Amino acid sequence: MARNRANEREDHLHIFKYFISATLILIALVGVFIVGCSGKSDNPDESISSPTPSPAGADNSPVRLDLPLDKTEISVDNARLLMQASFGVTHASLALANRFDSPAAWIDDQMAKPITMHLPKVEAYGNASWSQPRHWVWWETAITAEDQLRQRTAFALSEIFVVSDIDYTLSNSQHAVVHYYDMLASSAFGNFRDLLEDVTLHPVMGIYLSMLRNEKADEENNVRPDENYAREIMQLFTIGLYELNEGGTPVPVGNPKPAYTQSTVEEYARVFTGWDYADSPDWRSNKQLDKISPLVPNENYHDSQSKQLINGETTPAGLNAQEDLELALDSLFNHPNVGPFIGKQLIQKLVTSNPSEAYVARVAAVFNDNGRGERGDLGAVIKAILLDSEARQTTASMNAEAALNFGKLKEPVIKAIHIMRALNAIPGTNSEGRFHLFRKTSDAADQIYGQSVQSSPSVFNFFSPTFQSTNNAAGGEQKPFYAPELQILTESLLSVASNDLHSMLYTTNNRSGRAHRSAMLDIDAPMGMLRKGRNAYLEHLDMLLMAGTMSDTMYSLLSDFINERIDVSLVSDEPESVRARYIDRELAGLDEAALEEIVLDSLFMILASPDFMVQQ
Repeated sequence: MARNRANEREDHLHIFKYFISATLILIALVGVFIVGCSGKSDNPDESISSPTPSPAGADNSPVRLDLPLDKTEISVDNARLLMQASFGVTHASLALANRFDSPAAWIDDQMAKPITMHLPKVEAYGNASWSQPRHWVWWETAITAEDQLRQRTAFALSEIFVVSDIDYTLSNSQHAVVHYYDMLASSAFGNFRDLLEDVTLHPVMGIYLSMLRNEKADEENNVRPDENYAREIMQLFTIGLYELNEGGTPVPVGNPKPAYTQSTVEEYARVFTGWDYADSPDWRSNKQLDKISPLVPNENYHDSQSKQLINGETTPAGLNAQEDLELALDSLFNHPNVGPFIGKQLIQKLVTSNPSEAYVARVAAVFNDNGRGERGDLGAVIKAILLDSEARQTTASMNAEAALNFGKLKEPVIKAIHIMRALNAIPGTNSEGRFHLFRKTSDAADQIYGQSVQSSPSVFNFFSPTFQSTNNAAGGEQKPFYAPELQILTESLLSVASNDLHSMLYTTNNRSGRAHRSAMLDIDAPMGMLRKGRNAYLEHLDMLLMAGTMSDTMYSLLSDFINERIDVSLVSDEPESVRARYIDRELAGLDEAALEEIVLDSLFMILASPDFMVQQ
């Protein structure tokens, strides 16, 4: 279907430029394209995934992967939904999504899919001190698992309820770290209050934020309760630093009121005392202990005195550790900040970095009541985030200011995974069945992309949800924009990632004939689409890689690039329709080498562009 570009907006770079200065882009990308033009150089039980069920009443015929993806209003909306709710569009996933009656039906289908668990596969490698298998399995799951919405949500939750294996104990407890991640996946559509307790009592969190074997005060032995978890459960996991309005904005504006005080931290630290490993023979034992089963109370070390909780609530004296814990978690769970605080972060991770207050308020309202009187229904929250009018609108339908605010930088690892999914990557011939980057194995992705799952430098994740950029579309100073992912988008990482992509694309594609460790990208499908014509090919790549948001400028540049490979002088004075037919005929007659060269170069031009880095 020919692309109609007459009324498309020309603000594609505006969105990106608010994230990153023009200077950084130009310096980094000039270096990238110099390299690019130099030539082709070098708990839970396992649930078995079942084939994707067809939606009720839908066409049950096989998906035609030999046909280009058409750009229609429905397919663009579904492609954008897949960008937000999965690890990236694939030909098959978009074709299947188009068979559902609505985005809501696709979401319901995703939430009903069996959970893909990481732990059984990681355990098969044996040694729990070996960190690489955890990353191998995570990348494989993100790229191939059918429960994409659950896995994408789990990844988002892992960046809120952060644990990291850079801790010595956890680096040698990889099975437990994986179990923690599977716990997040299992709870992704459950109740937030249950998730909060599961996180609190997981030994991995107990180790990471030192709640494990936290003791009541003992002045004689100079012991006082550890405040680490008490502080972070408030600051990062539930209510945030300041009182919030329903739209997630600190209030009063200009001089926000703290949501808690140091005294509050000290009181909650007393609550979180007396918890030990489930199989610990005694409080001081240093033997290898169970780091997967929930922590259990040891009342000898629990502070049973009365405690002053948030919002004036008080726990009576004489409660045991579990009773104190329940009341403390309830007090945080019921705080009015939780809906907007957690809802806004999930919106930022899935849809847009700068949601309007109204968007946050609508999601917070669903957190407060899912319509059936239940507070904290995460499944309802995720659905509300993805189906909200602000998420489903397009930049073409927005006014200029809204379009400038909408969208987000793709997280670096999500960008890499999207490329592998879109180009049907398979493990390299020398990779022992694992998905690797070109210069690094997947467990070292942080050295290329600046992040690696569950290996952040601190509990504050790789980047802060409040990180801001003050660059506007013209490069000047104006109202700050939230741009969390920009915090790790350095000039060096931008260049390294693009160079690594160049090597993978040109050196380890499925037609290169080279055996290698890195994942192999399949370019047969794009070559087949190009033979069907220039417009069909570009529209297909637009849907697959850009979710239908490719700008007129990019489309024209790519179209001109293809034209330059074909002698159009004979028809240069003819109408566009005549020229298009001529170009398509010439493309269909190109030999394999020429066709491959056009595909590789055009793919790299898209994948290394600033536009591809932005999710709209």
